[in-house]
Parts: sequence; structure tokens; C-alpha cells
Amino acid sequence: MANVQLLFLSHEADELGIKAIQALSEEAKFNIKILQNGQSFSDVSVDNKSKLGVAFFADPGEVRKHALRAASHRVEKVPAWAEGCSFSVALKKDNPKAVQSVARQLSMWEGMASLTEIAPWGQIPTGADNFELFREWVRRAFGVDPDELNIIYQPPKLSPAVLRKMRQLLNSFCFSPTLVSDIIRSVQNVGTELDIGYVAKTVKFFKEMVSGNKNFNIQLGAQTERFLTSVWKGYLGKPVELVIPVCPAWSHDEQGYTFKTVDENSTGVAYQMMIERLEQFIPFFQKLDIRVNITILVGDIEWFDVRKGDYKTLQEDITEYEFMRRISVQTGLIRADLQRRGLQQSEVQAFLEVFPRDEFLDRCAEERSKFEAMLKTSEWVQGMFDYIMEFEAPLYTKQCGIRVDPKNPHPQVKDAALDDIRLYLTFVGLIQEMYGEQNLCFFTQSDPFMGFYRSVPHVGWKVPRKGAF
Repeated sequence: MANVQLLFLSHEADELGIKAIQALSEEAKFNIKILQNGQSFSDVSVDNKSKLGVAFFADPGEVRKHALRAASHRVEKVPAWAEGCSFSVALKKDNPKAVQSVARQLSMWEGMASLTEIAPWGQIPTGADNFELFREWVRRAFGVDPDELNIIYQPPKLSPAVLRKMRQLLNSFCFSPTLVSDIIRSVQNVGTELDIGYVAKTVKFFKEMVSGNKNFNIQLGAQTERFLTSVWKGYLGKPVELVIPVCPAWSHDEQGYTFKTVDENSTGVAYQMMIERLEQFIPFFQKLDIRVNITILVGDIEWFDVRKGDYKTLQEDITEYEFMRRISVQTGLIRADLQRRGLQQSEVQAFLEVFPRDEFLDRCAEERSKFEAMLKTSEWVQGMFDYIMEFEAPLYTKQCGIRVDPKNPHPQVKDAALDDIRLYLTFVGLIQEMYGEQNLCFFTQSDPFMGFYRSVPHVGWKVPRKGAF
């Protein structure tokens, strides 16, 4: 586990450099160090968890040239004293938005490097020369052989002429440069030439679906790239395996969940909200003649939290048998509702019908232990946990019967949140392993927990009701 922490350096004589790293530090709370006259990178002593970087201001053309990517080989004007730093960042002069953008991406890099063995910041280059430089950066910054991580250059199967024509067509639709880049990368990911007209039609429907961001949450960048890659695979004949987690039929009122009981003979409010969005989502694939297989998994795994006592507001002493019986009734009602709506290519199961209980519990314990360890060492993971606490405070107040202070949560609340996180991590991991090379895509409620899906294609659906759900 990398547990990376970023440390930015500047030299006391470099006024613009100091200004640059201070701006990044204020935006994302990175650690900084000012070198005194005569000192250089080699004079800095840091622990093995830190990665050294240098930030400096550059002219806009230089920044655009290097696409704001934090790899030292992509920035040529690194000061001599900083030679050997793990990465460098060039910022546009006096541009707060640029600072905010880079800070967000660097925070994501820091967190991803902490959550995986290797997750370099930024998109992997597609050109042969830049890819080789990228490999050298991985070798230098992480001390790892790129071949061991399967970072091996594979020439794009699309000719430069086809890519140029596709880019010109996409630009003619006035798509943003970021979206055009996401599309180009997603097309190259499938390694097969796609009909340019089909690509344009797909992106037109995609833009219509996410326009105004009212119903779905699909962020530009890696999420869009992964989702569109899944779409192209569907076009090439690999059905989209749409996996949808759904909560048990918890009791609720107009303010959200009350967690007083698990309703009998109900599909559950979570399903009722989700199906409204699903019926708005599926036409996107139908218009593109892409087959979608729907699998809904109902969260009988929440029984383990009930048994542990995380749901303090329960007003009945429900047994495991009764809890599972109600889940079984819920799955049957959902199955019938899907058939009534004409969603024939669908399957509904409880999670523990798919995965053995012992395997699931062992994985849960492992995921919680890893996350708690990272919570102590990674500022990014701590920031993610703080965000969950802040966003979900109304929900945990109802679930635990305790007013939630996001900055200093009660131990009982923190424990319940960690239990939820371990469920998400276990769920995503086991489903990925189960589907293997199939064309997997998650359709999940848009909330802070959606961050745990970031490594796989996923679309967030927005809750159509007010209240804590």
C-alpha cells in the first residue's frame, strides 16, 4: 500500500515558486517546504511515504502544452535545484481556477496512490514517445518496474487519419475540449475502428442525457471515458451488464428514511426512486441498439449491521429469519414490477444469494481493516470520510438516533459509517471479480459513496425526492 503524501518544494529566491506552492497548499492543504539559499532537492530528507514535487508558474501556452499533468518529464522548465523531484506542476499565472483544478486532481492522485499499488496521476499517454517517458516516470517516482505493473505500450489500432477526422467532426458539434478528449480516449480503449457517424450520434444522445445534470451524475474525465468505453463495447456486440444495488425496504416518511422497520410487501422506496431514473436511462441504449442485461441486487447484507446494532432506531426486535423473509418478498415484487414495465432482460437477487456468507464477511473484515489503516495515514482518505460524514449527517442522525457532528462524530456514528464503507468496498470488489472480462457498468445512487466505484464504469442516478435517503 503506497500511502502517498505530497510534499511541495520551492526555493526562497523563487518568489513565483513560493506563491505557486502556497496557492496549492491553501487550496488542498498539501505540505510545503521552502529551501534556503544553497539547498537543493538532494538536501531534503523525507520519510518513505512522501513524494516530492515542485510547483511553479508558467505562461499559459506552456501549461496547455503539458495539459496540467503532474509528471516531471512533461514539464521542461523545472528549476535546476528541483531536478530529481517525483513530479512537477505548472500553473497559469494568477489564475485561481487553474489552481483549484490542479489541487483537486492532485488530491485525487494522492488518494488513488494510497488506495492502490500504483495509480499515477493524470491520463496515461497514448503516443509512443510520451508513453515511454511515462514508464520512466513510474520507474523513477515509485521505484517499480513498469513491466511488473503491465504498463506496456500498445499502439492504437486507429490510424492518425481516422482520429483526426473524428476529432474534427466532434469539434464541429462544439463539444468541450475535455469531452472530445474523453471520447477519443474511450474510442482508442476498445482498439477497433468505430463508425464515425455512430460515435457522433452516441455522443449527441449522451449530451442530451446528461444535459443540465438533473437526473444523472457523470463527471467529465475518467468517469465519462470509462462509461463511453462500455458503450462502444456494447456497440461491438458485448452486452452491457448493468448492476444496480438497492437498499432493503426501510420505513420512511416525507423527510427520508426513518429506519423504524423493514416494510412488508413493498419494493422499497430506494427501488421506487431508482426505477424512475432507470426508465430515463435505458432509452439511451435502446436508441443505439445496444443490449443491456439488468441485474438488481437487494441489500440483504445490511442484516449484518442490524445484527451488530448500527440501527438504533429500529422499533421491533426483528430476527434474521424475518429480515431475510421480507427481503425475499421485496425481490419478488421488484421482479414482477420489472416485467410489468417491459424490462425483460432483468434479474433480481439478494446479495447473499450470489456470494457465500463466509466469503463476504471475510472480505468485509479485510476491507474495513485496510480502510481504517488508510484513514490514519492519508489526508485524502480522511477528507473523503469527512465528506461522507458531512453529506450523510441527516441519515446517520436518523439511523443512530444521535445528532451528528461531522467534524467530531460520535464513536457509534463513526462505526456505523465505517460499516457502510466496508459494505461498498466489498460489494464493488466482489462484483468486479465475478464479472471479469464482461462489459460491467454500475448504476448507483449519486452520493458520496459513489466515489468507491471510481475504478469501474458507473453512472450515478440522482434522488428524485427531498429528504435523507
